[in-house]
Amino acid sequence: MTTVRFARGDHAELAKAVLHALGPAPLTYDAGEFWRYSPSRGVWELVPSHVVRHTAAQFAGAPVGQDEKPLKVNVADVRGAEAIARDELLSQAGRVTFSGAPPGAAFRNGFVVVRDGRIDVVPHSEAHRARHGYPMDYVTWSPGHTPLLNEFLEGVFADCSEEEAAARTALLQEFVGACLIGDAVRYQRCLILYGEGGNGKSAVINLVRAMFPPEALASLPPQRWTERFALSALEGKLANFVSETPTGEILDGGAFKAVVTGDPVMAERKHRDPFEFRPVAGHMFSTNWPIAASDFSAGFWRRPMILPFTRRFDTAQERKIAPEALVLDQELSGVVAWALEGAARLQRQKHYTMPSQSLVLVNEWRDSSDQVRLFLATRPADEVIQASEFYRQYRAWAGENGHKNTLSAHMFGRRVVASKLYERDEGEKARFYRRVPAGALLR
Repeated sequence: MTTVRFARGDHAELAKAVLHALGPAPLTYDAGEFWRYSPSRGVWELVPSHVVRHTAAQFAGAPVGQDEKPLKVNVADVRGAEAIARDELLSQAGRVTFSGAPPGAAFRNGFVVVRDGRIDVVPHSEAHRARHGYPMDYVTWSPGHTPLLNEFLEGVFADCSEEEAAARTALLQEFVGACLIGDAVRYQRCLILYGEGGNGKSAVINLVRAMFPPEALASLPPQRWTERFALSALEGKLANFVSETPTGEILDGGAFKAVVTGDPVMAERKHRDPFEFRPVAGHMFSTNWPIAASDFSAGFWRRPMILPFTRRFDTAQERKIAPEALVLDQELSGVVAWALEGAARLQRQKHYTMPSQSLVLVNEWRDSSDQVRLFLATRPADEVIQASEFYRQYRAWAGENGHKNTLSAHMFGRRVVASKLYERDEGEKARFYRRVPAGALLR
């Protein structure tokens, strides 16, 4: 790089040299980062900021002007050149941005487009705006390509009727396929793997993870989606898989909706400028317990789909499931093609295949999540009651009314106060709840 000759040696000229050195492949700047297209892979690859700065620093000592004085490059020069290079790319006509990229996936033999329920393979192009790819050829799927996968899923759902098992398998296939092609947010749903331990949830999560390029994955619990620097972890990701979802409430229904539906969100990386992006990741959560929410609206409860895991693997022989090795060593290309078939079917149907038990569980969870308001609606208008007695009566009411998933005393108290129907009084020896007069609620 020191053979480059500079006329002025200012930040603008240094930025131009940096962009030239990072080429000749196409460059762009989006989502707060530099990107360079790889024609051989058919994907846009991240150019980390430290690489950009290092490239600028390499020009130190290059000849400047007619007297060929060596170029001096300090930290301010490097950062100035980086900023001008960024602005140059942002100002380009027809700049490549990743929002709205066509649904599909890059393979060694081309870009697999999934559109209108059809799967086609087309030549690689920077216009596909793919940021993740597979180092293998795409081969059209047939059931004979994935016998081990078929056996594995049949085992996980062996306790179901044939119809229910087929629906659960189809839901998993469709959801993972939608994630793989960056199309999950179109359907505005998330998938929750639910069941007590020892039933195959972790094995399924591990299998699904192995189907994605590692850099395409995140693991960010929804309870963190309102944190200042958290959402940047979802930018550019195809899927967000959380193996152990915290049992606390999904506190912010607004943030949850925006992320799941792909609305524009603001994100920030430490010591970097904030930026706006549209999430494309599909979200899969695994839990042993029903997930609670403080948003009881119909809109919120339209988002979650529940995939039940009801079989118990009680013997050591039954527990011998190693999907990661199974997929990676023998059937990875076939399993990825299987998921893409699910994405195509989802596009044709325009909705997910829904197991009957999933619908039942969603209604039960919504009811359980809002059971406190149902309980409070039965209480006297002028009630003042000790906290421990209030909780005891709530538990009794829940049992009498078929609410299996009662809240802890702490969570019950939070919900009571959040309802704004009661105020909490701290007595000398005990805590009390006092009903708010109806007139006060109207003010």
